[in-house]
Amino acid sequence: MERTDVKNNHTEEYSTGQIRCIEKSDPEYPQIMKQYSSMPAKLYVKGRLPDPKRRTVAVIGARMCSPYGRMQAFRYAKALSVAGVQIISGMALGIDSEGHKGALEGKMPTFAVLGSGVDVCYPKSNRKLYERILWENGGIISECPLGSGPVSWHFPARNRIISALSDAVLVVEAKENSGSLITAGFALEQARTATNEMAEATQTALFTAMDLIWDYKEEAADKVDRLEKNVDEYEDQLDSYLVKLSRKTMTDKESHELSILLHSINDFERMTDHALNVMQHAQELHNKNLTFSAKACDDMNIYGGAVKEIVSMAVTAFTGNDLNLARQIEPLEIVIDGIDMEEKRRHVRRLRKGKCTVEAGFILQDITTDYERIADHCSNIAVEMLQVNEDGFDTHEYLEREKKADTPEFEAEIRKYEDKYALPKLKKDDDIQTNAVDKYVKSDKTSLSPKQGKLKADKIVKADKASKDKTIKDKKSGKDKADKVDKAKKSSDTAQ
Repeated sequence: MERTDVKNNHTEEYSTGQIRCIEKSDPEYPQIMKQYSSMPAKLYVKGRLPDPKRRTVAVIGARMCSPYGRMQAFRYAKALSVAGVQIISGMALGIDSEGHKGALEGKMPTFAVLGSGVDVCYPKSNRKLYERILWENGGIISECPLGSGPVSWHFPARNRIISALSDAVLVVEAKENSGSLITAGFALEQARTATNEMAEATQTALFTAMDLIWDYKEEAADKVDRLEKNVDEYEDQLDSYLVKLSRKTMTDKESHELSILLHSINDFERMTDHALNVMQHAQELHNKNLTFSAKACDDMNIYGGAVKEIVSMAVTAFTGNDLNLARQIEPLEIVIDGIDMEEKRRHVRRLRKGKCTVEAGFILQDITTDYERIADHCSNIAVEMLQVNEDGFDTHEYLEREKKADTPEFEAEIRKYEDKYALPKLKKDDDIQTNAVDKYVKSDKTSLSPKQGKLKADKIVKADKASKDKTIKDKKSGKDKADKVDKAKKSSDTAQ
C-alpha cells in the first residue's frame, strides 16, 4: 500500500499546513454526514477521510476493558480490514486502541475521531498509534478547533460523528452507561434516517410488485426480491440497535420516538413480505399464461389504486412525521376493508357463472388478501404515530376509539374514499345470497389445496343455487295458493 510520509516528531502539535478545515458546504465534506442535522458545520482533518465507496465499521468499547475484550476487538478489526473494510474509532485507551491496532495489521486504513483538536494527541500514550494511523494512509478527524484539549463533554459528542461515518457499529465491550453506546438523541436521529430509507424501499417494492400483475418483467421481479432482502436486513439491524438503545436513559420525547420506530420497522418488513407474495402471484400468472376476467381486472385496478394511495400516505406521513396525514389513513383502510369483502363476493359470483377459472380465481383471492393486509400495516403505522403522540400506549384501544369516534369529519373522509374507489355496479342477475358468499369469504382458504378449494366453492355455489330454487319454488307455491284463494273468493261472490 502506498503510504504518506508524516513528520516523525513527538511534539504536542503538528504543522497546521497538514491540517484541512472542511466546511459543510465543501464537496469534500462527507455526504453521509450532511443528512443529519446534528453534524458539525466544520471538520478538521489531518490525513484522509474514509473512502465513501468502501464499507466502514466502527469498533468501539470501554477504556477499562478485560483482556478478552482487547483480544476480540483486535481480532474483529483485523479480520474486517483484511476483508476490505475501513475501521473507525475514537483512539481512546482500551477497545478503541485495539480496534485501530487490529486494522493496521490488515490491509485497509483506519481513522480516529478525537475529542480534542486534531493537533492534540489524546491520550499522550497513544502518540505512536496516532502517527502510525497517518503513516498507513488513514486520518485524524475532529470537530474541535485546533489546540482544543480533551474535555469530558467532547467525547460523547464525537461518538455521533463516528456513528454517522460508519455503516455499522461494533461495540465489543462496554458498561451499561458507557459513552460507547452513543447518546440517545444522536442514535435516534440516525435510526430514524435508516428507517425512512427502509420505508421508501418498502414503497418501491410494493408498487413494483403490483405493476407486475399487469406487465410482468423478470428484471422487475428480481428488483422486488432484492428490495425485500434489503428491508429484512434493515429490520434485523435496527431492531437489535433500538432494543439496546431502549436500555439507556431517555427523555419522554425520545421514548416516544423509539416506540414508533420499533413498531414501524416490523410493519415495513411485513409489507415487503406481502410485496414478495404479490410478485410471486404475478409470476405464476405469467408462467401459466393465466388471466383474470375483464370485470375482475376492472375491480383489481380500482383496488390496487386504493392500496397504492394508502401506502404512499403511510410512508409520507411516517418519513415527514405528518400527523394530519396519518389521521387520513384509517378512513381509507376502512374503505379498503369494504372493497376487499365486496371483491371476494364478486369472485364467487364470477366463479358461479363460469366467468373465472378456479386456478386464476385462487391467485386473485391471494392477491386481495395481500392487499388487505398491506392496508392493515399502513393503519398500524398511522395509529402508532397518533397514539404515541397523544401519550397513549395501547394501540388496540386507540384504534377502537378512533373507529367509534363517528365524527362528521371522519365520516366525510370515509365517504370521500368510497366515492373515489367505488367498484363498478353489478347487474341484477349477478346477485347472490350474501350469507352464502360471506361463509366463503371468511373461510381460511389458504390452507386448502386447489381441489379442496374447488369442492368448497362448488358446495357453496350449489347451496346458493338450491336456496335460490327453494325461494323461487316457495314464491310459486305462494302464488298458486293465493290464486286459489282469489278464485274461491270470486266464486263465492258470484254465488251470492
